[in-house]
Amino acid sequence: MTFGTDQCYWILQPYPFYKDNAFFKWFIHKSVWKGSCAGLAISTFLAFDDKKAFLGRFPGVGQFNNLYDLLINDNRRKVINELQQHQLGKNHFRYCRSQLGKTPIKTLDEIKEMFKMEMRDDRYLVLRDNEKSGAHAVNPYKIETNTETSFWIYIYDSKYPNDATRRIVINTEKNEWSYEGWNGGTKGLFLNEPVSAYLTKPVLPKNAASVKRVMTKNEENKYINLYVTDNASVYILNNAGHAIGYADSVVTNELSDGIPIIPQTGYFHPPLGYYVPEDKYSITTSDFADSSMYFSVFTDSIVFAYGRTDTDSSQSDILSYGNGFSIQNPDNQLKTINMGTIIINENNEKVFDVTHVEMTHDDSLNFDVKERQNLMIENFGSNKTYNLRLRIASASEEIIFKYNEINLIENSSHHISPVWEELKNQPVTIYVDHGNDGIVDDSLDIENQFVSIKKEDAHFIPKTYYLNQNYPNPFNPTTIIQYVLPQSAHPQNVKLEIFNTLGEEIRMLVNEQQNGGMYSVQWNGRTEKGLFVPSGVYLYRLRAGSFVEKRKMLLIR
Repeated sequence: MTFGTDQCYWILQPYPFYKDNAFFKWFIHKSVWKGSCAGLAISTFLAFDDKKAFLGRFPGVGQFNNLYDLLINDNRRKVINELQQHQLGKNHFRYCRSQLGKTPIKTLDEIKEMFKMEMRDDRYLVLRDNEKSGAHAVNPYKIETNTETSFWIYIYDSKYPNDATRRIVINTEKNEWSYEGWNGGTKGLFLNEPVSAYLTKPVLPKNAASVKRVMTKNEENKYINLYVTDNASVYILNNAGHAIGYADSVVTNELSDGIPIIPQTGYFHPPLGYYVPEDKYSITTSDFADSSMYFSVFTDSIVFAYGRTDTDSSQSDILSYGNGFSIQNPDNQLKTINMGTIIINENNEKVFDVTHVEMTHDDSLNFDVKERQNLMIENFGSNKTYNLRLRIASASEEIIFKYNEINLIENSSHHISPVWEELKNQPVTIYVDHGNDGIVDDSLDIENQFVSIKKEDAHFIPKTYYLNQNYPNPFNPTTIIQYVLPQSAHPQNVKLEIFNTLGEEIRMLVNEQQNGGMYSVQWNGRTEKGLFVPSGVYLYRLRAGSFVEKRKMLLIR
């Protein structure tokens, strides 16, 4: 809703082809937040400054004389949250970085100038906590002189909607700000962009649909986005030895031109990530809060997305970005890692998913894109296997290629070289470099194991079981699950079930005997009782005879 379908999907009909880089961003930002103070602050000033334009852009708000008198309902909540999510756009990151050196006195002067404007285009006030990780958004509406060196900025704070005494204190002698419940200081107080900017859709960072918008290519290439698991500790060191990161509820930032991406919720919130100059970075992540972790790098036109689901709080991961993306296992435990790489073009996306890779102590892997077509995997460690999934998607088609359990021997490299235009019909060649010396010693040609089930295949009976990925995925409101049963002398007992991530059964889609063949089942996102399930990750499991397989799917309401 916030960024529009053109930035998130290649096409919507007959089935939506989602853009992988947009999906990854949604996955990163989908966590629960406590407050939408930025959305409330923006809507407050939009309604005050230009009610007609506000209702023209957001008719779901409904007519009003005083915005304050409106009761919250689902339509109004959607408007508030859509405006709240603008802060995840590229322009907002750039703007916040430009405010790094803003002093309280300078901000006070800018508020005075804003109040003098005849044509209203107001700006809400951002407060960033100077000790813990958190940010807030409020509406300034009056300035009073307290003493010769002290001024009061009266604000509307949506956390205290009935309190007309809320004010920020500016000490001009010390050039400091203070506000109840927040750690003020000499920085972290600035006016945001004019609210008229929120009448248009924001631009997703590093999105193929927006490559030519907003900034020139040279300017765009200067900054990248680094995203890390919620609540994990992270220490990011640039090539000059300066650090940015988060640990024990506190943000560290030694970079003169990089910022932590802290959502403006009005409460404590760890950084979602970091907006930093293009450079070489060494990264250490640790103190994981649950069994899953991720770390992603969004560059101008390439995304590296690393993750695993076997973490514990005692472990750490050592990563680096610069010459590709490197992963090292410093722990004595075996780890299973997954790595996604997206090549973003104006007219398509090319995706490499390398999954189920086991790394022992001191193992190291490096992933790098070559010629914007191929993927190099360098193994500096023991023998491994990996599963490979390729996807090319555009407005005209989507093609998927899969091959499981590819052997990657110790201290060797694989150069995966698809012919993307012929991915549906040709094998994929992998060039092998034994010893990582840059010399090709061997090659592998692998055939597509992905089963595409279509109506014209209805009379074809495969020899093996297969559970396909649901389609579309992500989905709303319905999705199709397809599976294959091999030919057998007798019907088989078949169960197809939906579970939530807690392992609780949500829906039994199939529970009957079936003959060999191809089957398609639709799920409408409801429980057995017909209730809608919320947005989130769900599992579907196929049981047929002794065969059991499960997959994940994503519902977005």
